[in-house]
Amino acid sequence: LYSLRPLREVLAGHQQGMKILNHLEETAANALQELRRLVMELSPSPLEDQSLEEALSLHCDLFARRTQMDLKLELDYNGTLQPDQEMAVYRITQEALANIQKYAEASRVVVSLQSKDDTTGLSITDNGKGFDPQTVKKGHGLANMADRARQSGGKLEIKSAPRQGTTIFLKFL
Repeated sequence: LYSLRPLREVLAGHQQGMKILNHLEETAANALQELRRLVMELSPSPLEDQSLEEALSLHCDLFARRTQMDLKLELDYNGTLQPDQEMAVYRITQEALANIQKYAEASRVVVSLQSKDDTTGLSITDNGKGFDPQTVKKGHGLANMADRARQSGGKLEIKSAPRQGTTIFLKFL
């Protein structure tokens, strides 16, 4: 990406060259994003050294500091999830917050992990610009969240509408 930037001056005024350069920059940026995602997934889990509540607290705190977003974390978790389900909760939270940072233009986020009786639910709500779940281009983020939920025995639901924010629900029965 850094090597491509100086080409802007060289190709100024050359329409076809700029079109190719834009495509190369977009392709390189997407490859870098995917590589970062893979590295994150291959890195040791923070859940190896700490509880789910501690890992979520740390991640949410770092996210709020980095983005300057108002983030409220609500935890009332009874520890009944299996390790793979806890990992799904953590990774889905990571992915949802990354999507909020990239796309939502939100100023406030609420992350809630609640247990009641035999049910544990995660909800992540933002006050951003929202989207139409039926027409949005499903990228790797939304697909990864759905796959993680399904593979760990959870149910994922996304509620959103243009200009009305987004809520992601993950439920384990």
